[in-house]
Amino acid sequence: MKSKEWISCGDCKYLHECKCGQLRIQNVDADSKIYNDIGCFDYEQYSNNKQLKLF
Repeated sequence: MKSKEWISCGDCKYLHECKCGQLRIQNVDADSKIYNDIGCFDYEQYSNNKQLKLF
């Protein structure tokens, strides 16, 4: 089984399209210790948001 790669929201290439990622880092300073801990594995939040849009 392939291991999933952690992708920080700040480094995500889909951040401008991912509402979940935008909300997660909205009020977090880029210099904060937790900034790189906010994210998902292999763009799963972005993928889930795209799949849930039925209309």
